[in-house]
Amino acid sequence: MLLLFGSTTCRKPQQSVEFDHASRAFSSLYAQELDDAYLDPRTADIEAELSRVNPKSVDAPAANELRTRMANGRAAQLKIQSDREAASAAARSAAPDQSFSTRAPAPPPQAPPAREDAGAPDQPSAGMALADFNHRFGDCFAAAGPLNVVGQGMRDSYALRDLMVCRQQHPGFESLLVVADGRTLLGVFPKSAIFNAATADGGQRP
Repeated sequence: MLLLFGSTTCRKPQQSVEFDHASRAFSSLYAQELDDAYLDPRTADIEAELSRVNPKSVDAPAANELRTRMANGRAAQLKIQSDREAASAAARSAAPDQSFSTRAPAPPPQAPPAREDAGAPDQPSAGMALADFNHRFGDCFAAAGPLNVVGQGMRDSYALRDLMVCRQQHPGFESLLVVADGRTLLGVFPKSAIFNAATADGGQRP
């Protein structure tokens, strides 16, 4: 007797090439920019590739999870950016007319000695990118209002928050101001270098 057996083939869910490319691209971008990666224009291409992942792919749940993570991260970064801009605007409207000269010397902060293997400064310093300053030290420094830097115009300033943990992390910065031009730190200067542009007799203090 000849018996015929039917056979069925079960296809396993396939991995997604689109998800592999998108995941690798986002991992590389995040390694370079950390949380700033969520606002990078290149995330649009990554999200577009995630949207092309086959819903039946074994990687579909991971693709949806990554898309959600990117959307939540972008919303969080936009809120942080909005809060900082609002704080800066409020400080500008409330700050008195003050001038500041970058020629005033600043005493070096009593910062702990840098490790030989340290790749970045442990404290805010001249030449540091403002984005890097905000990312690394934003929790301990708040906008202190605009300053009219002699010869350069209005610039933003940042002061150490009155918190014990911040004073421990940044010793000596209680009497200093960090001054920036919107992209880069101009330097760290003593608060005593600030003077009111207009004096009681209508003249100017040197």
